[in-house]
Amino acid sequence: MILNLLKGKEEDGKSRLDHLNQTLGSDPNILWYPSAGSDYRDLIELSDERANLHNIEVQPDLFIHTDYMVEGLDHK
Repeated sequence: MILNLLKGKEEDGKSRLDHLNQTLGSDPNILWYPSAGSDYRDLIELSDERANLHNIEVQPDLFIHTDYMVEGLDHK
C-alpha cells in the first residue's frame, strides 16, 4: 500500500504511521490527488452531504494530496 512508502522521522511519527496502517486495514479506499496544488474541492465534494447528493456510495478512507509547487520551495 502507499503508506509503505512513508517513514516516520521520529518515534512519534513512526507510531502514528503504524497506527494509521492498522486502522485502515489491508484494502483501504484511497483518493490520491497527485497534482492537488491548493485545490481541496475533493474534500468538499466527498463530504457526506455532497456525496449523498451525487449518489456516491463508497467514501475514501484516506485522502492524499501531493504536488510539486516551485513557489513553495526555498531556493537559497
